[in-house]
Amino acid sequence: MSGKLYNTKADVYSFMILLWEIMTRQLPFATIMNGWQLAGAVIGGQRPAVPESWPADLRDLLARGWHGDVTQRPAFKDIVPVLAGIHAKWAFTGGDSISK
Repeated sequence: MSGKLYNTKADVYSFMILLWEIMTRQLPFATIMNGWQLAGAVIGGQRPAVPESWPADLRDLLARGWHGDVTQRPAFKDIVPVLAGIHAKWAFTGGDSISK
């Protein structure tokens, strides 16, 4: 989007957006209707709001996956164990409302 070469870190960003969408059942940037404005917002650092009620490790993972510096985004090989740990903790507590 910003003229930089594409690599898998762009997929990490997209995956985190998709994860946020699934968790919230909402569309990110729903109030932005123009593609150029959306691109400007994302390049400018705007990210979807993450509920404070979500586990800290999930909030941290999303923040790292959306990092403006692509070199700071985690690799998928590092994301999977974090998500597995979050799932294990969440499933252990019997939670079914992590998205709220």
